[in-house]
Amino acid sequence: MVMASENVLIRFIYIALFLMVSGQVISEEIKGIYSAEVNVFQSRGFDKKSVFASGLEKIILKLTGINKALSNPQFKGLKDISNRLIQKYDSRILTSAQRRQWRADYRLLYAKNPRRTLYSKVIVSYAKKPITNFFKRNKIPYWSNLRPLSLFWVKVKESTVEAEPIILDRYTNHKIKNKIAKISRKVGLPLIYPHLDAIDKQHVSLQMLKDYDIDADTVKLASERYSAFNVVIVDVNKINNTYFISWTARIEQKTYVWDTKSVDLYQALQRGILQNIHYILKMLNEGIEFDSQRLLKIKVTNIQNYEAMSKIKRYLNALPKLEGLVIKKVDSTSIQFEAYLKGTLLNLKRYIRLKQIVSIEEVKPKDDLLLLPDDVVKENKNTTPDLLLTYQ
Repeated sequence: MVMASENVLIRFIYIALFLMVSGQVISEEIKGIYSAEVNVFQSRGFDKKSVFASGLEKIILKLTGINKALSNPQFKGLKDISNRLIQKYDSRILTSAQRRQWRADYRLLYAKNPRRTLYSKVIVSYAKKPITNFFKRNKIPYWSNLRPLSLFWVKVKESTVEAEPIILDRYTNHKIKNKIAKISRKVGLPLIYPHLDAIDKQHVSLQMLKDYDIDADTVKLASERYSAFNVVIVDVNKINNTYFISWTARIEQKTYVWDTKSVDLYQALQRGILQNIHYILKMLNEGIEFDSQRLLKIKVTNIQNYEAMSKIKRYLNALPKLEGLVIKKVDSTSIQFEAYLKGTLLNLKRYIRLKQIVSIEEVKPKDDLLLLPDDVVKENKNTTPDLLLTYQ
C-alpha cells in the first residue's frame, strides 16, 4: 500500500509538471560539452600541445559559438593553461578499413593532398570549472548544457531557372539539412524543422517565407506549436556558384536580420548559425553580472518521500544559473537548499516553472563582502533532469 501511494505521488508530480510547462519553450540537454574528438594525421604519436589546443577550441565553440577562439587575443589566458585543463584523454588508432573509409568520405580533400590520411582520433575531456570561471572573469557570454529549442524554416532556390523554391520540412532529405545537422552537432544547437502539414499550411504560405517576415502573425501562429525559443527563417539562394543566405531570427520579442555568403555552402551556413548563437546568448545572458555570486535560499514544499526529493534535487541542480547546490534542512514535507546564483533573479525565473512548490529568497551579504570567491565555488554536478525544464 505504501509503495502504491508513493508511485501515485511520483506520477502526479510528472503530470502536474507537464501541465505547468505545456505551451512553454522546451530546453534540451546537450551531452559531452566538455569532451572533444581531435583527428590526428601522423602515423606515430601526436603532438599533445597541438591536440589539446585543438580540442579546447571545439569546447569553446560549443560553449560560446566563437570559432577558432584560440587565435583570438581574448582567449590568450585560456590558451596558456590549456595543458592544465585536461582531465583525461584516450588515443584510438584507426584500422586500415577505417582509414580507407575516411578517404572515401573525404575524397575531395584527399585528392588535393593524397599524402594526408587520418591515422587516429584522440578523445579529450576538459575540466569544466576553470573554463567557466575564465568566461566569468572576462565577461564572455556562454551557455549551459541545457539549451532552448530552435525552429528552422529553410527555403532553398539553387536553380537559375525561374522555379518555385522548396521549403525543407522535417522529413525532407536534402544536402542543406545534412550540413545544418553537422554544424548543429558541432556547436550544440538543438533544432527542429516544421512538419509543413495541414496545420502549418493553415497559417504560413510560400510567399510569407519568400518575404521572410517573421513578425507576421501567420508565421508566429505556425511556429507556436513547436515550442521553440529561437525561430529562424533561412533563405538560401545560389547565384553564379555563390550561396547568398538571408537569415531572420525571432528570439522572444526581438527580431534579428543578417546575411552570409560564400562559394562554400557549409561555410555560409556555419557563419549564419554562429551569428544566430551570438544573438541567443545575448538574450539569455541579458542582465547577468558575471563578477557577482548571490546566495539563495530555496524552499521546496509538498515533498513526501525520498524519490520525490531526489527528483527535485536533480531538477534544481540541472538549472544552468545555479551553482553549488546543497541541502541545508529537511523536514516531513519540505526541503531547504542553498545555492549560488549566476546573475539576477529575473533571469533565473526564465528557467523555473515550479512556482507552486518552489520559493526563492536572496540572502544579503554581510558588510558587502563577496560571499564565495570563484576558486572555492563547489562544482555543480549537472545531471540529466527527469523533470522537463522550460524557458519563458
